[in-house]
Amino acid sequence: MSGSEKSDFERRDIIEQYKSNLFRKLETFGIQLDPDRKDQHLVVNPYIIDDLISFGEIKQGDTVLEIGGGPGNITEKLAKKAGRVYVLEIDKRFQPILESLKKENPNIEIIMGDFLNVTLPKFNKIVANPPFSILEPMIQRFAEKKFELATLILGENYYKRVIAKPGTDNFTKTSLFTQAFFIPEYLKNLDKEDFYPKSRERAVIMKLISNGKNGNPILQQVSDAFSETAGMRVGFLVNNICDQYGMPKGDVTEKNYQQVVTPASLNISLPILSKRLQELSNKEISQLVEKLLGIKGRT
Repeated sequence: MSGSEKSDFERRDIIEQYKSNLFRKLETFGIQLDPDRKDQHLVVNPYIIDDLISFGEIKQGDTVLEIGGGPGNITEKLAKKAGRVYVLEIDKRFQPILESLKKENPNIEIIMGDFLNVTLPKFNKIVANPPFSILEPMIQRFAEKKFELATLILGENYYKRVIAKPGTDNFTKTSLFTQAFFIPEYLKNLDKEDFYPKSRERAVIMKLISNGKNGNPILQQVSDAFSETAGMRVGFLVNNICDQYGMPKGDVTEKNYQQVVTPASLNISLPILSKRLQELSNKEISQLVEKLLGIKGRT
């Protein structure tokens, strides 16, 4: 009988038993979670873990990176599906648990360290229940790596930023990096009770699909500038983008000259143009990207 076919009573009983087993494991290894210090919230609903892995379309030929292995409750199930699992964990208290899993599953490789700083192996998929607080730098690092898709658990507020449209209040640098290199796809809502300790906000499972060479080149150029030359003047970046993408297709003639896009024609305010990228507020980033995406020339 599958999870979807079980009665609500049976599902609740299975979830409670799963929690008990997990808490017993933590107690055995002397681990007490500290959500305030490390933003730690473990998934305690086995059906959610099944969904997370199922949405990731994990196959035996896949090499999966799991960010935040914790006590290995996701890692263990990934190891049954994938050819190889690299599990990354910053909290050394979990290392003995992960080492015991590796003995039973030789396709698991353990990397102890901070995702934002360690050297990453080659992989083609990501599955993660990361700390909600590292979303922005995590997405920026995703943009540097080549992989097919990531299946993630994100806080609802962060998810709203990921999908926000340029020009809206929710659009941030996180939105820019995500939409420049990935196609975000909503998958499922989660409850606060699906986590221990219970999360402060609701969460979602979402998928990021690499857009490869099909991404918007203007978004990618702006996000690259934020990553590599954040001290650049906004006006200099806008001039470069206008030169590359603001010309009408074909030769410029007297007839189509008015179609040439210039910084002035984009109506970007002088205060924004005079700032450095790193000085922009999220509101100003949203306005800037909205104006630049209005260029219809050679994009």
